[in-house]
Amino acid sequence: MKKNIFMYVIFILVMTLFTSKVSALEYINEKYVNANGIEITEKQKENLENLGFTEFEIETMDQEEFDNNKNLDAVLVAQTDKYYKTIVIYPSEISTYSLNKNFISTTTEISKEEYENSDENLISPLANTNGYTETNYKKMTTTIAKVNNSYFRYKNTLAWKKLPATRSYDIIGIGIDSTVSGVSSSKYYRTTAEIDDSAQQLCTFETYSSVQAWELSGSGYAATFKVPSDTTTRKVTSLTTEMYFNVQKLTNTTIKTLNAYGDYKHSQLTVDASVGAGVSIGTGGISFDASVSASIVEKFDSMSTAQATWTGTW
Repeated sequence: MKKNIFMYVIFILVMTLFTSKVSALEYINEKYVNANGIEITEKQKENLENLGFTEFEIETMDQEEFDNNKNLDAVLVAQTDKYYKTIVIYPSEISTYSLNKNFISTTTEISKEEYENSDENLISPLANTNGYTETNYKKMTTTIAKVNNSYFRYKNTLAWKKLPATRSYDIIGIGIDSTVSGVSSSKYYRTTAEIDDSAQQLCTFETYSSVQAWELSGSGYAATFKVPSDTTTRKVTSLTTEMYFNVQKLTNTTIKTLNAYGDYKHSQLTVDASVGAGVSIGTGGISFDASVSASIVEKFDSMSTAQATWTGTW
């Protein structure tokens, strides 16, 4: 009997180990340890936070990104958080709606309280049809950081409260004012997905850094990327996308205001990878040039930008 109890306890411990979610930052021997086993000192964590990195981004940061940012002395001088609710009506079943343009999509900006108190995701069938209505929520954070008291970094992060049904090509970007330009060598993109692997009975983080197309213009930077999809045994349970770059002055006169216009476009119907070639970015956010047909443009949602503003002298 005692042997059976002992074996049962061992079984429970093993199952807990292999089915538990990836933990957040752990504090061990006066250092933080993230999901990739990277040791982070208090000062390094403070540096990362001052650059605009969220707790989740620090938790899932890989060695290369950590090494490139850990010792940068920064001050977070501007941050804007915006919350969005999107309702999409798909009039046909999921196997065919990618071919159907007759859908209705409405995105509205909501309060932090409504976002936090909302259901993660609602999918409801449409009466007398094989279509459905989807309601989802997302948060966008745009920041400006002053680095080493000499230059500025713009950053934009989009986090889904729960993933939407369509996983095609999305776009994240930041528009800039005409007084500055982006430094192309500093551009960075990362999407981090939490994966529930039923075959391995564990949850892990996976990072995706491949960009289908970069739009690098005098009015901002934008990245078009493939949204990770589920497989038979692997399910994406959370998703966060970030991008950032440094800016440099284009004038010899003193700059007293800087603006970063964060934006994101989600493809609510399947689109081809080539859409990235027609992306534009500016102070009004992400748009498409004349090479992209209206029928393709209509497949993307439309959100208000998250504008971060700094005032001072540079």
